[in-house]
Amino acid sequence: MEKMDLKNTKKQLAIMFAVIVFCVSFFLELSYFTIRYTNLSFYEKKEFNLITNQLSEQFSNNPMVFNIFLTEGLRFRPPREEYNKQPERALRFLNFMVLDSSWNIIAQNLNQNIVFSDKNISSLQYNILKKVSDSVLAKKVDISYFWWDIKDIIFIKELSYSLENYFWDVFFFFLVTVCFSIVFYYIGIFFVDKNLKPVEEALADMNDFIHNANHELRTPISVISSNLQLMKATKSYEVDLVSDSLNEIKRMDNLILELSNFSDIQSISESIELDIQKEIQDIINEYQKEIDAKKINLTFTTIKNFSTKANTEYFYIMFSNLLRNAIKYNFESWSIHINLDKSKISISNTGLPIESSDLPHIFDRFFKWEKARNTQWFWIWLSLVKKICDIYKWKILVKSQSQKTIFEIVFK
Repeated sequence: MEKMDLKNTKKQLAIMFAVIVFCVSFFLELSYFTIRYTNLSFYEKKEFNLITNQLSEQFSNNPMVFNIFLTEGLRFRPPREEYNKQPERALRFLNFMVLDSSWNIIAQNLNQNIVFSDKNISSLQYNILKKVSDSVLAKKVDISYFWWDIKDIIFIKELSYSLENYFWDVFFFFLVTVCFSIVFYYIGIFFVDKNLKPVEEALADMNDFIHNANHELRTPISVISSNLQLMKATKSYEVDLVSDSLNEIKRMDNLILELSNFSDIQSISESIELDIQKEIQDIINEYQKEIDAKKINLTFTTIKNFSTKANTEYFYIMFSNLLRNAIKYNFESWSIHINLDKSKISISNTGLPIESSDLPHIFDRFFKWEKARNTQWFWIWLSLVKKICDIYKWKILVKSQSQKTIFEIVFK
């Protein structure tokens, strides 16, 4: 995957995250306001119908009740701010209009926000609840049979939560959700970038790996091919060319082995309690021939032995590569010193110092030290050491000074 493709993928994931947040939030908001509007409308209609039926029945049974209602009702006008703070009062408070036989209004007590036209009046049927506007309920009751100069009374109720309120709330929270979704988009970009960073690094690492492996494998193949072509052209057997070719084959074989080890090492592995002193001594014994061949004076001191939990093979790869590195870059007849102290191992060797500019890249795969170019040494071995240390969260440090290089591993 190209870098641009990965960048576009991260944007798409962030957009998807923001869209999901928007859809879920807006759906919940829409559901809440719809349920609220439906419930309030249902219960207000139910209570309004119940109260008007009770009043109509009381008027029929005792005409004097109407006189009391009319007198007291005209006096009752609740403060608007209290009306807003306590919507439940709107369920108890009834607006009304009293009409004569010519449909003239002879008395009324209407909230100032209620607009009631002649068209609304003419559309009403007796004892049938009707919604005359988005926020107003009305019901007409015939009282002409017990009150000679009055024909009808129209009860009017302003809904506490109208359809207009519903749409405004939905629209407002729609805008809020859009704003939050934009914020969540940038939050999504941050988290996607953070979580995909290892993938991005792995892809970049893989591209470098393929490029470097291709380069390193082509070099010995090219040498072998040239030697074979030369012997074919001269039709002669050259011992030096054959020996050189065999060395290149061995070099290529070592590289393939180390590449295999690098890909096989995983975070999850079988671990046991290792006796560090014993493990180090066993590895030293295995490399004793190489140490003797260069007449190197190796000392191993143990101030305090300890054990740690790790995979035996991984520890072997890690320490053997450090020891092999110390042997490879050591001067002949000089020294290597290994020190085991508490929870720390250090291995130092004499030899050419590594420049400070090269130290940060010492664990990079296929990095080659300029002074060691002629050794044909593959630095993938040190990248293996770093990878194993990272798996177990061990800290590895490298220092180089005048004719001395020190690798230090601190166990957690």
